[in-house]
Amino acid sequence: PGATGAQAAESLEIARDLFQNARMSYDNLELDAAVEQFEQALEAFEENIAHVSDLTEISDCLVYIAAAQLLQGSSRQARSTIQQLFIIDPERRPDPDLFPPPVTEAFEQESDRMGRVREGR
Repeated sequence: PGATGAQAAESLEIARDLFQNARMSYDNLELDAAVEQFEQALEAFEENIAHVSDLTEISDCLVYIAAAQLLQGSSRQARSTIQQLFIIDPERRPDPDLFPPPVTEAFEQESDRMGRVREGR
């Protein structure tokens, strides 16, 4: 059985708090903690997906997870996370005012690579 509306609202509020804590960890370059917290937030959003009216919060989690993974040097994991993001939001890119060039470039490279795969090249 799914969560009631009240339970889902409470869970989504927890997910949003986790996201904010993860943002602080990310901003402080505490990348291991940030990835863990973003993943917890993502899981909470996904568990209550029936009550999520738009996927922006899920997309935001995936962008930050991939960025942190890239900054940690985990490019294979980051590629996988970016692919997950592109499944739900193919046009989403990290804001170049918030993320360093290596992060934005990795998203573009993965987008190009996935485009070539779709086209059979």
